[in-house]
Amino acid sequence: MSDCAYSTEQLDRYLERIQVPAPYRRATSPKPNLELLVIIQKHHLSHIPFEAVHLHYAVDTTILLDPQDIFDKFIERRFGGYCMEHNCLLTHMLRAMGFKCYNTGARSQRRTDGIPNGTWSGWTHMVVIVKFDGGQRYVADVGFGGDGAIQPLLLTDDQLTQNLGFQEMRLIKTGLELFSDSDQKIWIYQTRNGEDKPWQSNYCFPEIEFLPQDYEVMSRWTSTHPESFLTHTITAVRMLMRNGEVYGKIMLVGADVKQNTGGRTETLCTCKSEAERIEVLENHFGIFLNPGEKNAIKGKKTEIRNA
Repeated sequence: MSDCAYSTEQLDRYLERIQVPAPYRRATSPKPNLELLVIIQKHHLSHIPFEAVHLHYAVDTTILLDPQDIFDKFIERRFGGYCMEHNCLLTHMLRAMGFKCYNTGARSQRRTDGIPNGTWSGWTHMVVIVKFDGGQRYVADVGFGGDGAIQPLLLTDDQLTQNLGFQEMRLIKTGLELFSDSDQKIWIYQTRNGEDKPWQSNYCFPEIEFLPQDYEVMSRWTSTHPESFLTHTITAVRMLMRNGEVYGKIMLVGADVKQNTGGRTETLCTCKSEAERIEVLENHFGIFLNPGEKNAIKGKKTEIRNA
């Protein structure tokens, strides 16, 4: 499915939202090449947060994956969202710019204390495959959060690329121990936090195209199942940009506000009340809740209850 859901006016609104420099705006007719793809991914990550605030600060916590609903949420209301929302938006905006691309699903590695623990989930993530003339394919992903790639990765085996700070990333094409057929291969996105550190597998994905109805099933589990991290931990991540380059990230994990500027993660503060956390959402992530949304968290397990 290669249809584009957005108009040229909506594309302009998106490029303004992510603050893409003027030479890459539609008025200059930029070519849909790798340079433009890199610019789009970095600016998207730095201006639209990965977050699941809606699962906690809303009366109706249903996540809508229709492209127009996502546009309203991300561009009109200036919220963010999780992977399927982000990468659906990205896919249709790339098509509006002339890119050839499609979505595929991914399995994430489950985590313990934020570290992948070696067990694979079902289909819980979405990425974008971008095809260029000459046959090269890249994976673009603006919806994985803190350990996501800050730039597109060529679909080639074991090519090291610098990510944020000391972190390196790569794709490897291999089988999974869970596969009964050892001939089956899949791409695995891995990162390591230094040359002397072990590689950690974050997610794996095939090259087949998934359909919108597949993501409806995946999103239902991600947004409702008690084993989904996003349903029991309020999360927000935004990359930090300076002079056009990503240099760090700021994160809200539960009540803790953390920052990583390329070396190590430090805790900036711990919110002691809902008022403090709402202020963090506004000041660091540009998320402004209306009164009904602020009140919707009352009585939920994720509410910060004043001592």
